[in-house]
Amino acid sequence: MGAHAFDGCRSLKEIHLSSGLKTLSMHVFTGCSLLKEVRLPSQLEKMDICCFQDCTSLETVHIPGSLKRISSSAFKNCASLKKVILEEGVERIDGSFDRCCTTGSMHIQIPDSVTAIDSIAFYKTTPVIHCHAGSYAESYAKKNSYSCELY
Repeated sequence: MGAHAFDGCRSLKEIHLSSGLKTLSMHVFTGCSLLKEVRLPSQLEKMDICCFQDCTSLETVHIPGSLKRISSSAFKNCASLKKVILEEGVERIDGSFDRCCTTGSMHIQIPDSVTAIDSIAFYKTTPVIHCHAGSYAESYAKKNSYSCELY
């Protein structure tokens, strides 16, 4: 999907992306302030920077394991983002969730496949990290004094 395709579309409330979609270009849904939930397609391989930046009503995101890296500022300023589910297969989280869930905690389920999380991945966000004991996510949470709930 092309860069800036729905940038600033303030009437967009939901999206249904094609299951064969492999790439989301930069700023594709930036500023879609009424968008509440995103379930990314199972074949998605690339998501450029700032794809969902400033989607201030976005509450829930489901990210498939086919997407190995969550790019910088992908969900920046998603002030209502409360729940993020990463499927097994995701490997890296860049500075992706800065300034999210400004009124409480953002719960994020991080699978064992994640082996790198940027030091600013949750800048000005209060994450509650859900992960397995002994995982990279658990050590990251402890190192950064984030809440961690084991499952």
